[in-house]
Amino acid sequence: MKIAIISDIHGNYEALLKVDEDIQKAQVDKIICLGDFINYGPQPEEVSRYLIENKIPCVMGNHENAILHKEALARFNPDAILSIEITRGLISEETLEYIANLPVNLIMDNMLFVHGAPPDSISTYIYTFEDENLLKIFEELEQQFAFIGHTHDTNSCCYDGQDFEFKMLYPGINQINPKMKHIINVGSVGQPRDGNSDAKYVIFDDAEFTVDLRYVKYDIDKTAKLIAERNFPKYNAKRLYQNWLEILG
Repeated sequence: MKIAIISDIHGNYEALLKVDEDIQKAQVDKIICLGDFINYGPQPEEVSRYLIENKIPCVMGNHENAILHKEALARFNPDAILSIEITRGLISEETLEYIANLPVNLIMDNMLFVHGAPPDSISTYIYTFEDENLLKIFEELEQQFAFIGHTHDTNSCCYDGQDFEFKMLYPGINQINPKMKHIINVGSVGQPRDGNSDAKYVIFDDAEFTVDLRYVKYDIDKTAKLIAERNFPKYNAKRLYQNWLEILG
């Protein structure tokens, strides 16, 4: 089975449309979304309608949780809080109801899908775990493959029964060890933070044990213009162009 796994669309409908075109060409068997499909970007309703109308299974992200619960929103920075307030005015009651009924994770065969960290964390960044905690997660993980988003990075962590190792995912086909457990971060469709502004997603082939990391170009200017027109914080548009490798250098 070939599964397209998308995450962190963040209201970027232009990026999502191009990713959808790429997915259709790849002729996958299923699409799954790992949450954070709203906020930051200017078209949260359009993105939500895409998921609803195409009946794409989706889990709860921390941004969906924040639009439902004030205590979760309080942990956000000021720009993110303002963005949530604007987003709330752009989505329908049907979308809000859809968000309220999202599960915290999905399990399919030997695969777990969750936004933050296995088995059911919405908001935990996996890189914040101490080694012993990450080992415990792997030991208690009942599935062989776990797919996550949240950090907007593209990498994987594999476990051989004793130790774990983080590995980068590279554009194109990444072969993975079928004898190990894996936690795979699929990157971000709408707001990549890996030094490249293309939309990112993966296609997992559970027969070939491959992760195909796809880079998809889209009209960033169009999204950025709409961000400004809908009065989102300027930073939301600016970081669509940011090259983090240049900033760190």
